[in-house]
Amino acid sequence: LLSRRQRQMCIRDRVKEPDFSCGYITVIENVFGFKQELPLVMGDNVIGRRNKDTDGVDVPIITSDPSMGRKHCVINVKEDKEGKLIYTLRDFPSLTGTFLCSVLVGKKEQVRVGEGAIVTIGATTFILHVPGGEEE
Repeated sequence: LLSRRQRQMCIRDRVKEPDFSCGYITVIENVFGFKQELPLVMGDNVIGRRNKDTDGVDVPIITSDPSMGRKHCVINVKEDKEGKLIYTLRDFPSLTGTFLCSVLVGKKEQVRVGEGAIVTIGATTFILHVPGGEEE
């Protein structure tokens, strides 16, 4: 039988804290879903509606929003020559489009984004957060 401390250590080892070192998005709570904080990684981060059979989605948003695609948009994270993280946003493409501050991102357009960028996909909005919270 494990002691209480041993059980807590096992749980702590099993529950992995998310790595926000490359930034993260905060999904705003609405009628379709709850607030979520989802980490980003280096390279392409495909963002979309979580579904049991959706392959290729790196940042799955738990939602019942029918207007959000399973693969809706992409945030790319890369380092510039000085080691600073650069973020770009593009539509996957999706049926309903990707909006940055209420402006539609063109089908083949890539837009540079930074701390506090407000992105809407379907009826769901999320905010980009970068390490250190530096605005562009």
